[in-house]
Parts: sequence; C-alpha cells; structure tokens
Amino acid sequence: MRGILRTLLLLSAPLLLIGCASTRITDSWADPQISGYHPTSAMVLVISPNEVTRRSGEDELAALLPGLHATPAYRLLTEPVLKDKEATMKALKAKGVDAVILLRFAGVQRELNWAPGMYPTFWGYYRWAWAESPAWAWTDTTVWTEVRVYQVSTDKLVWAGVFRTFDPKSPQDAIAQVARSAAEALKKAGLAP
Repeated sequence: MRGILRTLLLLSAPLLLIGCASTRITDSWADPQISGYHPTSAMVLVISPNEVTRRSGEDELAALLPGLHATPAYRLLTEPVLKDKEATMKALKAKGVDAVILLRFAGVQRELNWAPGMYPTFWGYYRWAWAESPAWAWTDTTVWTEVRVYQVSTDKLVWAGVFRTFDPKSPQDAIAQVARSAAEALKKAGLAP
C-alpha cells in the first residue's frame, strides 16, 4: 500500500508543481522577417524605479541564461550611459553585445472577492444568527510584465512576451517568477540556448 501511495505521489508531483506555478506567458510575438536570429550575448535590463528590484531582477534573468552569455545592465553600463541612446548603442557594440532583453512591469490589477457566511439551518438568519460562520473577504493581485528582445545591430524589436503573475509575495518574487518563465520562453523561441 505504501508503495502505491509513493508511486502516485511521485507521478502527481509534476502536475501539482505546474498547478502551483503562478506566472504564465499570456501572449508573445516574434518578428517574422528576422528568422534564424540567435544572439550570442545579451544585456539584461529591468526597468524599475527601485534599484534593489532592478539589480536583483537583472541578476536573476541573466543567471537563467548562461548559454546566452547574458550580463546584467548595471554591470555593463553606468546610469548616465544608459540614458543616452547613442552612447548605449556604441558601448554595447564595442562590448560585443548583440541583444538587449528588457523587462518592465506593465500593470497591477487588484480584485476584491467576498464570500457570504453560512447559516446552519433553514431558519438561518432569524433564529441561528449567533451560530453562523462569518463572511470573509480576500484580495487577488495580478501583475502584468512585459519582456522584449531587441537586436542591437538593427535596433529592432525581434520578440515580445506578456507575462501574468498571480499573487506574488513581493516585487522581487514577481521578478523571480517572470525571470524563470521568460528564460523558458526565450529558449523555446530559439533566442537562448
């Protein structure tokens, strides 16, 4: 009996993990005119006003793309250079970077949900109101994130994806989840080995 339970648990574990995954790609686009583009090195840039979120997100996504030689933007370029398009493009070309992977938060949606209390009998409210289970409310948060890949030599968008994260614990948690999903999507699209 224990062997059967153990086997069932092992077989169902991947399904449980998939069901618990809270970040999913909802839409993607690839430039049909640029086929066979396989970058060899990339700069990862997270657009965020929070420096900690930005750097940790860049580190997270770059670490998940080792075959692409992805480097966090903060390690390649300074803030003043990043704000100047010509200086950025010149620096990227000089360093041999042929793709930029950009990640930015596109929006947050919060939804308030409510479930009414239950009464133990038909008489419910009139006679047993003191014995009811209370109503309860909760909030669901959905974070939308956009990931874009640009070809440095042409300064053109080659791939874009929109990711939906359900109830992240923190901005860093949302970034980590999106980074994992984005790395998987980029590999599937042939943009990362």
